[in-house]
Amino acid sequence: MQLKNFTLLFVEDDPTTQMMMKDLLGEEVRDFYQANNGKEGLELFKEKLPDIVITDISMPVMDGLEMAEAIKKIDSSVPIIIMSAFDDKEILFKAIEIGIDGFLPKPIDISQLFRLCKKVADNLGKIRLAETMLRYKMQELEDRANYDRITRLANRHNFEQALNESVEACDRFHRCMGLILIDLDNFKTINDSFGHPAGDEVLRTLSRRIQEVVPDRNKVFRIGGDEFAVILTPLPSIQILETLAKRLAQVCSFKFKDQEREIPVQCSVGACSYPTLSHNRKELLIHADQALYRAKEEGKGIYRICR
Repeated sequence: MQLKNFTLLFVEDDPTTQMMMKDLLGEEVRDFYQANNGKEGLELFKEKLPDIVITDISMPVMDGLEMAEAIKKIDSSVPIIIMSAFDDKEILFKAIEIGIDGFLPKPIDISQLFRLCKKVADNLGKIRLAETMLRYKMQELEDRANYDRITRLANRHNFEQALNESVEACDRFHRCMGLILIDLDNFKTINDSFGHPAGDEVLRTLSRRIQEVVPDRNKVFRIGGDEFAVILTPLPSIQILETLAKRLAQVCSFKFKDQEREIPVQCSVGACSYPTLSHNRKELLIHADQALYRAKEEGKGIYRICR
């Protein structure tokens, strides 16, 4: 990876070397920072958080190794290159113990400087790529655990957690909530007659229609193959729950066009509130489910409220 992608801190008390290094690397990196001694370098590191550090060893106030050790305690992954005009085994052992990533003898060989900087940049690039891939993988695993792949709605795991939190909030703040269950009445027939790709498109269309009529503060979930749920919280009144259940039954019954074919879609809807029509989380789920199946038994494509 090119040096241009990274920022660099150069710490040196000699003005001539500072000027030379800025001329050599100032245009090669994204940002070039300079400090006159280890103490200034450490403060500048904390402020700017550069990607790479190059430092002299022998400096007033705080030497380069002391500064490097302090930096490594802040972030052990930051690559640090040290420069020195003398070869001292004790210093080299100390540098290895600190975790120094490169050694550059003085007077500086320009070709060696660039080789070392390129090597550090390449290693940093590989680390950044690995970190990015890991973040993507972790995000993918989190999405699989919490969201439905087809509709991108929160899944049953997410629903269970949200339902528990909503019931607890109702108990704590003495307010009401509503639960609406929506079941796609003829989903197996759709899959068998038109194929699973068409079935997936029906699910996506249905999820969009549900979200279009549900107020933003509430949550929509796909909790099974053909079943959706809506948590309404807080719920001002039973009338609002009934109005929304009726509206959902209407918008979830439609003709879906798939190429030259029309696929009839209809849904049954059941709803219940807490704590007005149920006394605990288990009762809330049972009563909403009973209302849903009463809607199915009485004709499908309609809604029923727990009474």
